Amino acid sequence: MSKIKREEIKKILCIKPRGIGDILLSTIVLDNLRAALPHCQIHYLTEEFAKRAVENNPFVSKILTFNKKNFVLSIIKMVRQENYDLIFDFWSNPKTAQVTFFSGAKYRVGYEKQGRKYAYNLLCKNGTMGEHAAEDNLVLLKALDIPIISRKIIYQTTIEEKQFAEKFLNEFINKDKLLIGIIPSGGWESKRCDPEKWIEICSEIQKKYKAQLIILWGPGDEKDAQLISEGFSLALLEAAASRLPIIASNIPGNDEFIEDKKNGLLFDLSKPNELAENILTLSNNRKLAFEYGSSAEESFINEYTLERYTEKLIKFFDEAYSIQNKTKTS
Repeated sequence: MSKIKREEIKKILCIKPRGIGDILLSTIVLDNLRAALPHCQIHYLTEEFAKRAVENNPFVSKILTFNKKNFVLSIIKMVRQENYDLIFDFWSNPKTAQVTFFSGAKYRVGYEKQGRKYAYNLLCKNGTMGEHAAEDNLVLLKALDIPIISRKIIYQTTIEEKQFAEKFLNEFINKDKLLIGIIPSGGWESKRCDPEKWIEICSEIQKKYKAQLIILWGPGDEKDAQLISEGFSLALLEAAASRLPIIASNIPGNDEFIEDKKNGLLFDLSKPNELAENILTLSNNRKLAFEYGSSAEESFINEYTLERYTEKLIKFFDEAYSIQNKTKTS
């Protein structure tokens, strides 16, 4: 570590404002920083919405946050008050370059990008470390001669989150079948698949692996998630036929089959907390879950079996034929 004096480094700031996945990938540096500088505090600077990516990280002792609309001078002031010795700008865009330059840190590390080199006194070339995007973050460590001993990406869930996930999987997922998560989100359009393409992908996955699919989505992804779900329109009926408790969004179609609090639970797509509440309700009340599952099965038998569908179809044609005859007679 010849390029810095190790004893001078007491506080380190890692800057990665947004892109939750990008922030998570940047944690590849943390094992290496801790090994090389075990006495240092490591902080992160992110936007408020993205702080969860490092919130429970055992290597991160503090997270500074800001909102996208915050004036850059207010961010600089917040950073300067911390008196950092070393800053890694893993973003290196015009705004973070300004923050880094005016931070007061003795060592400022960033990428060689046009119009931003002024901000850093230790420069690195992006895309020179490995095949995976996460490894680009390690380039900044190389500038300080910090040994790369780990390529571990670190994400820590809370006990409560683990318990919630385990409870959900135990209640609603068949553990004997492969489970595959589908995430239709993306930071911009070029990173996203159309819902129609996702439906094709999911269909092929089901054909090949006979897997269970779970769609994971967040704010802004509701519409795509619902369109993908609708592509598997038999899902509710299959669940009902299997006497499974059903939680569904209250979109047209779902609410024609599911009567809220009678044979299942409905939630408003614009209110994700309702979905969480419904999951907890059925997870904590097995008797109620069984009752909803039984009622859904009864609804399926009464309305959607092949025999019942045939009866309704025959009745429809009989009525249509009767109306046609009356019209001819008159």
